[in-house]
Amino acid sequence: MSYIGPNATVSGTASVRDNATVSDNATVSGTAIVGGNAIVGGNAFVTDDATVTDDARVTDDATVTDDARVTDNATVTDSAIVTDNARVTDNASVRDNATVSDNATVTDSAIVTDNAIVRGTMVIDRSPMTVTRSDGYTFLYAPCADGIWRVSAGCRYFTMEEAETHWSETRGDTPLGQETMIILIALGAWRLLCEEQS
Repeated sequence: MSYIGPNATVSGTASVRDNATVSDNATVSGTAIVGGNAIVGGNAFVTDDATVTDDARVTDDATVTDDARVTDNATVTDSAIVTDNARVTDNASVRDNATVSDNATVTDSAIVTDNAIVRGTMVIDRSPMTVTRSDGYTFLYAPCADGIWRVSAGCRYFTMEEAETHWSETRGDTPLGQETMIILIALGAWRLLCEEQS
């Protein structure tokens, strides 16, 4: 039997079913579904056709919205956001202000953290390498559904070649430009290690 705690809010046509729990100031609204043995709590927000089910956990100010799915023992926590048809599944974890959006998938026990942004057709099936530049800008490098690896950083979403061109042109020989080129080299080396281990 599902449980809705006294400080939780369920509104619109949202549903809490099966053995799911919504508690601790969490909000489930719109047409969202929380089911299975899922737990939504700690000021979390689930709305707009989102689904949280199958032992998934959404807690600690996290948001799941806009047809996103969190399933199969996945965790979204610590102000993380999963939105725009994104999927987090199979023991994966998204946390610490990270964002998964725009049809991206995080799966197979992968961990996305530290303000990283996973978007587009990225499919994260292992914990990706993220590097945060000295100004707080986080870079993530991962394969996409089309087989092409892309760099995601802030609002940027580039192939490695596009990333090198962009930051060379916009940052040039500045300290941030030099730091960015070192980060891109490190991300490229990490990719080679991943491919050798596959």
